[in-house]
Parts: sequence; structure tokens; C-alpha cells
Amino acid sequence: MAKKSRNNQRKTAAKYEHTYDKATSFITVKNVRQDRVVGIFDYSKLCEYLESGAHH
Repeated sequence: MAKKSRNNQRKTAAKYEHTYDKATSFITVKNVRQDRVVGIFDYSKLCEYLESGAHH
């Protein structure tokens, strides 16, 4: 996994951590409370996932 940098990390409501891997152009989404990876997405797949409401 790519080294985390401040610029590539985002936290959403202290529940999810998003890390962008510049080398592969993938975004890893981790549920911080459950300490598990929710998914690894490219940008278009992440948008589809969020729009579908499957994350609730």
C-alpha cells in the first residue's frame, strides 16, 4: 500500500478514511470504527458506488 500523506487523506464524519494511491490512481476507503477496508476504487467506480447509496 502506498505511503499515506496528508494531502491524500480525507476523513468523512470521523467514520471513513479515504487514501489516494498516486502510483495506481486508486482510492482506498476504510471504515475507521470497524478497522476494515470497505473497498478499493478508481474514481469513476467510487462515484458510481456513492451515487448508488450502497454505502449506507
